[in-house]
Amino acid sequence: MNVFSKEELIEKIITFLKIAKNGKYSYKKSINKLLAQKQYNSLNIKSKLELGKNNKNSWIGFFAYQQNYKKGIFPIIIYYKEEDIILIAYGVGEVNYPKVEWDVKKETIGEYFNYKNVQHKDSLIHSVYQLNSLIHSEIEQNKFIDALDEMIEIYHLTFENIPSLVEEEQVQYLVKETQSSKNKKNKKEQILKIAHNVELFISDKKISTIKNYLIHKKNIILQGPPGIGKTFVAKRIAESLSSLHPERIKMVQFHQSYSYEDFIQGIRPAEEGKKHFKIQDGIFLDFCKKAQKNINEAHFFIIDEINRGNLSKIFGELLMLIEADKRGEEWALKLTYSNTNETFFIPGNVHIIGTMNTADRSLALVDYALRRRFAFIHLMPQFKNKWIQHIKKQGVENSFAKKIANTLNQLNKIIKKDLGKGFLIGHSYFCDASPVQNNIQTQEEWYEQIIDLEIYPLLEEYWFHQEHKIQQNIKLLKSIIQK
Repeated sequence: MNVFSKEELIEKIITFLKIAKNGKYSYKKSINKLLAQKQYNSLNIKSKLELGKNNKNSWIGFFAYQQNYKKGIFPIIIYYKEEDIILIAYGVGEVNYPKVEWDVKKETIGEYFNYKNVQHKDSLIHSVYQLNSLIHSEIEQNKFIDALDEMIEIYHLTFENIPSLVEEEQVQYLVKETQSSKNKKNKKEQILKIAHNVELFISDKKISTIKNYLIHKKNIILQGPPGIGKTFVAKRIAESLSSLHPERIKMVQFHQSYSYEDFIQGIRPAEEGKKHFKIQDGIFLDFCKKAQKNINEAHFFIIDEINRGNLSKIFGELLMLIEADKRGEEWALKLTYSNTNETFFIPGNVHIIGTMNTADRSLALVDYALRRRFAFIHLMPQFKNKWIQHIKKQGVENSFAKKIANTLNQLNKIIKKDLGKGFLIGHSYFCDASPVQNNIQTQEEWYEQIIDLEIYPLLEEYWFHQEHKIQQNIKLLKSIIQK
């Protein structure tokens, strides 16, 4: 999906309005292509061109996830041919009453036209422009695009303030997609589990923030200390936004030997035992080509341990193309190993989720050129009520679960003060209490085994020249075990 700049958008809007005023039916197909599969300011653009003598109006709308012309709210540009004016309006769905409203007090289009028979009568007017002035005045065009940007900013803020709305809409959409499934009941439960963040232990607001960044920025990195479930969260987010279609999700783990040839394209032996080679697409290039064939559906590429690889070497010339505003065919580049005039671009429906361990001292800092192309989201340990309820369901007593949470929170305060927040102990070390549930171990034995086999080696790495600190903190952790 191509992303318009300000200049490109105003140019396309002017062309659209000129055709809406004087165009012929033969232009209709070409103008629809002009704005189809495009985005501006992280919103999907949709348009409808009305030609001929009727009371319908041509319009261009800008839509967030799960919002459309029939329901929800959206910024909209409407051309009223009879009056020869253009309105920028706070659009309101005409079929279903929206679950969220614009937090503005403005005159409705119905009021503006004195309630005569017009479309979009419930939408609220932001500003009014004369077509002739808008077409011929650059100053007027700048005012127009600034007004549109102002409304889009309000639009984004509206949805950031109600994260649960997106989740509710999403669940309904996902459940609808699975109506024909044989395992409809199980599928529905799985969808609801994902959408309501079961087992993620983080707030709906945090999940909504992650999803918003991913949809708008296209690329995010989930970073944090060990054991906070970064990879698990990445998978859950991808499953949720891909409507549980595994073919739209691909995962890879970077390491020090990982190369451009593995990721993008390289030369490989053609057949076993034969002395000739062929150009072979890497996993990311292959994934992007599949996404190009299904442009209306979001695809998610997960890179686990993204900072373990040599990022500039692995991404090569694609370092530029992963930017949100460099997606689309117009940014296509010739690849290093291409022996033809073949070019490649990353489509707008590909979203990249990276994970990064902030406690691994052996890893280099992320390249600044890559850093600005990703939104970095810090995840923290969640020894809170959701986690307590999770291990209680596996047979751990409520009082003991609270003791674990309190003790780990105490240790994390010590670690944060001494080493920084990037070295905290995560909750996922203590998420699988199945040995307790299956009566293989007591809750004390299960807890002590995790301390001895997983937490102790980690603390040795943290304080490798300070044995007294290691022993002091192990003693703190084991103080809740009654011998």
